[in-house]
Amino acid sequence: MTARNNNEMQVLRETMASFSPASKVEPNETVGPDRVFTPESHRSVLDLGRQLVVGNRGMGKSLWTHALIDPTVRSRVADVYGQSQLKKTKVVIGFNGSEKAHLIAPTPDSIERALDGKNSAEDIWRAVIFRAVQNVRSAAEPLQFDKTLAKLKRIPESSKTRCRPSTISLQRRVPTY
Repeated sequence: MTARNNNEMQVLRETMASFSPASKVEPNETVGPDRVFTPESHRSVLDLGRQLVVGNRGMGKSLWTHALIDPTVRSRVADVYGQSQLKKTKVVIGFNGSEKAHLIAPTPDSIERALDGKNSAEDIWRAVIFRAVQNVRSAAEPLQFDKTLAKLKRIPESSKTRCRPSTISLQRRVPTY
């Protein structure tokens, strides 16, 4: 690189560093229709056949997660992307990094206590799935996260059967990408 190119690169770096940080979605934040941008490139992210969405920081994963909690946003997005099944979908957040207690999602402290209590990552995942399914199927108040873990440990075979994707029937087939 020449000295001129180095200088241009330095100016570019300084200019980019001066940009204000973009807004981000905080855990438990409400994202209404006025904040939702629907670029064509996000269509596949909202495909219910996708079991996992991977992306760099700032790409919109948290925004979509929190936006889809709102039925008005889901309906609008379903129309924009031609994915009518989104209108009938019940969205449940299994983890969002919040320190605030949540009906389904454990707090980071709850996860740490669970791991310290000799629970495996699979035990924690089963408890989250169990709580999510219970929330969708029942009006009963869910147990505290540690109590859910203890309950599933007392009936391990039952929880393995109930928390298997094939028995939850959230999605009939898992597509490969």
